[in-house]
Amino acid sequence: HRDDVQAMVESWLNQGGRGIDSAWVYFDETAVAAAIANSKVNRSDIFITSKIPACMSNWPARVFVSENLRKLGTDYVDLMLIHSPLGVDCAGTWKALEDLVDKGKLRAIGVSNFKRQDIDSLMKTATIPPAVNQVKYNLFYRNPDTEDACHNSSISLMAYTPLSKNVTATLTHPSVTSIADRHQVAPAQVALRWIVQKGHLVTVQSTSPDHQQQDADVFGFQLSDDEMSELDGVKGMEGVVV
Repeated sequence: HRDDVQAMVESWLNQGGRGIDSAWVYFDETAVAAAIANSKVNRSDIFITSKIPACMSNWPARVFVSENLRKLGTDYVDLMLIHSPLGVDCAGTWKALEDLVDKGKLRAIGVSNFKRQDIDSLMKTATIPPAVNQVKYNLFYRNPDTEDACHNSSISLMAYTPLSKNVTATLTHPSVTSIADRHQVAPAQVALRWIVQKGHLVTVQSTSPDHQQQDADVFGFQLSDDEMSELDGVKGMEGVVV
């Protein structure tokens, strides 16, 4: 697993990719560190996102961040997220992250898998609002209420699992393939472009250099309003749009 992660990150960096999405629960920090060291890319040119596992109160959050930095072999992380609203004392956890921003250990902070009530609760005591809420978001699954809550609080939504868990269903969906043919791009690029064109961020994962190149190349074409509407109406294997 470690070798796979290292090879994947090295390939991404060698192709010009500069964003890396890591997390405590992925157990990938040392592999990411090794890939960065081997790539010869300057740390300042790389944007590292990492995550502490959950809400855990102030002091444990500081310990997790410190250990995360040590494993990544870096003095700072560009974006640190709370991976889940589960646990205890999200307010205390957030305060720890805010303090670490002040100390220069974290450049920006955010959350992941937070719904409206979690965001509203956090915003009651936050002095630094979350920069990002990383959530599951794709053609087959999105939560408009969470999307709206992020918009209202000026929080950027970042999509994970952007091709859905059933990648084949996404890449072979008639709407996706017909639009891809029209623009002479890959189906995956259409599914990713739909997210980006909504004004959202996206994080992708691929071990294939060709797929990595496709994933990064979503800015050379634009979907029409009709195409966006058609993709908005897609429903599929991951259940209802909630």
